[in-house]
Amino acid sequence: SLMAVFFASGACSLVYQVVWSRLLALRLGNTTEAQTVVITCFMGGLALGYALLGPVGDRCQRPTRLYAGLELGITAWSAASPWLIDGLGAAISNTWLLAALVLVPPTLLMGGTLPVLAAALVRGGYSPPGALVARLYAVNSLGAVVGVLGSGFLALEALGLKATLWWACALNLGLAL
Repeated sequence: SLMAVFFASGACSLVYQVVWSRLLALRLGNTTEAQTVVITCFMGGLALGYALLGPVGDRCQRPTRLYAGLELGITAWSAASPWLIDGLGAAISNTWLLAALVLVPPTLLMGGTLPVLAAALVRGGYSPPGALVARLYAVNSLGAVVGVLGSGFLALEALGLKATLWWACALNLGLAL
């Protein structure tokens, strides 16, 4: 079901956030600054995505296809993020600019997933829309809790940083497909 997909999407999103915080902390040598930068870019990207892509989802003829495209974009950008951080980091000394360039695009796409999926489900007859959005938000947030706990306490230790990222990307790719 799409609710299960959105649960897993929330989990992947927070795995990415944990990995990005660690990658930037390795680059900066400062965990507090890295987490601040990542959370700021993450939340800002979510807000931008909701605002910019929500209306697109309302006008879209096939919002489930758009949703799959968003998940695919999130996967591709997240998979490239370690190389983007290293490559751009060699040219950009400003941590905030580096993080914005690398993290805002995928988090913007993440922010668009809720309104686009809601549009798809409303067109499919789900009613009332307010209860739907609340349910989607709750399911996605529960997935996020699982993602942050699973990555922070289990996956990073068992798999390492990059393998945890690849695992999340593989799951995210499955969601897109």
